[in-house]
Amino acid sequence: MRHRGFAGTTETIVPRGSSSRLQRLCACPAGWVVQYAAEMFIGAQMPAYRVVNDPGIRLIMSDLACCALEVGSTVTQNLIEAETAAHEPARINVVLISGTVTKALAPVVEQQWSAIPEPKVAIAVGACASSGGPYWDAETVVNGITELIPTSGFIAGCPPRPDVIIDGVRSLVGSL
Repeated sequence: MRHRGFAGTTETIVPRGSSSRLQRLCACPAGWVVQYAAEMFIGAQMPAYRVVNDPGIRLIMSDLACCALEVGSTVTQNLIEAETAAHEPARINVVLISGTVTKALAPVVEQQWSAIPEPKVAIAVGACASSGGPYWDAETVVNGITELIPTSGFIAGCPPRPDVIIDGVRSLVGSL
């Protein structure tokens, strides 16, 4: 069965008995959001960054909400740089989960996590990724990323400053 989707596109409805939770979510009326997020997070070209003062740390962003703006501003403050072919192989892959994790996007975050090669760690950035933040009691919000993937550390704040994010990453990676 097909229906009219976002911006006039035609989407295929996936039956409820589908094996994939992500497929079922993409079939809901707001499924284009989940499908877009899946394509953005799990695409063949996941953008990666390196910490300027420690290029052995490879950062992969999972930008979900407002804390993503602070994570993004680490680029403008020259704290991180886009990964290039000239970089040495990464010592460790760090996934920064920043923002509110909703139950609709939970399977996308899980798939992104499974697509990243070892060695890898996840770090929750901000109150929402750590514990659900001010939305902890909403039934659509996951109460912390630890419910989905193993998390090595948390960077507190709402939102944390860009320099605090990078200092936190370096400190947590250094303690492993």
